[in-house]
Amino acid sequence: MESIRQQYNKVIQTEIRQLERFREQSEKRSSEQNTERFDRRIEELKKELEEDTPRYEAFVSEQEEMSRHQKKGQQGKMMQMMQDSANKTKLDSYYKEENRIRRNDKYLQNQMRREWDWLCTQDARLPDYIKTNLAKMPNNKGYIWKGIWYFGHRPEEDSNNLVMFERNNGEFYIHEIRYGRYHKVFCKDKNGRTSLVRQDLYGNDQV
Repeated sequence: MESIRQQYNKVIQTEIRQLERFREQSEKRSSEQNTERFDRRIEELKKELEEDTPRYEAFVSEQEEMSRHQKKGQQGKMMQMMQDSANKTKLDSYYKEENRIRRNDKYLQNQMRREWDWLCTQDARLPDYIKTNLAKMPNNKGYIWKGIWYFGHRPEEDSNNLVMFERNNGEFYIHEIRYGRYHKVFCKDKNGRTSLVRQDLYGNDQV
């Protein structure tokens, strides 16, 4: 017979798998902020697998009450127990937490669907020259178009460097990113000259 912890973990693992599927579907196209929200929620649920959180304690309380009710087979006794102030407080806490989680999950799902629809609409408008160039580019190079990052289809050449091209308001920008060190943005004029317009330094490169 499964323990209460095993039953509870099955519920949490089901929620984690659902969120991981949503995250996987939108990982390549959703915004970084949305991906981070999925990651934070998944990490919160993973903690539930081992820690005795208020939600777990409420679940234990409910299971114990249901077990006692089944053994005694007395509806009146169950009603009396549910009216007990301590048990009622725990149940109220459990249902409030469940409702909060359902609202958050529904919000994430609806937001993911809206963003996915928007991404699909924008993706359908991706210029042909970008599609052609991406097929020839390594995976650590690509384009930023309409705020969406598209990466080359070939194997990456240098896993520590990322180069992205972006055309915005008639200007052509080159993003050079060195993971853990810097993110530099250059503007290239019509004569082919480049000038540094922004740089974010990290780690040893930070001034």
